[in-house]
Order: sequence, then C-alpha cells, then structure tokens
Amino acid sequence: MIGSENKAVFRRFYEAIWNGGDLAAADEFLSEDFVSREVEGTPYPHRELYKEGVVETRTAYPDWTLVIENLVAEGDRVTTRWRA
Repeated sequence: MIGSENKAVFRRFYEAIWNGGDLAAADEFLSEDFVSREVEGTPYPHRELYKEGVVETRTAYPDWTLVIENLVAEGDRVTTRWRA
C-alpha cells in the first residue's frame, strides 16, 4: 500500500508543479533542505532554486507538458521515466 500511496503523491507533485505551474505546491511537497538531482550534473540545492528552475523551464517552453511513462515504487522510494 505504501508504494501506491507514494506513486500518487509523486503524480500529484508533477501535475501540480510542472504541468500546472503551481509553485505554492512546492512548499507543500518539498522540505526546506530539499536537494533535487533530477537532471544529472544540475543539482538544485534547495526548494527556492528548484522553483526558479520550474519558472525558467515553463517560461522558455510555455506549452510544457510532462507525461509520466513509467512509475515504480518500492518502500519509500519512487522513480519515474517521463517525457516532456
């Protein structure tokens, strides 16, 4: 059950922040000391910089849509393969 719950949270995260542009959702989903390693070689060391990355991406590509193609959860870990 935990895996499916984590998958649902993961989907809500990407839908709200990346597809919806809801930056306030980042405050709900990400801790203040959050570090993103989504893009190799480009860590965002905290939540505010991650949000800046979302704004920059969505500004550069206003019709941005992220589609989750595969979602795998095991215990408290979730990983995905997506396309935009």
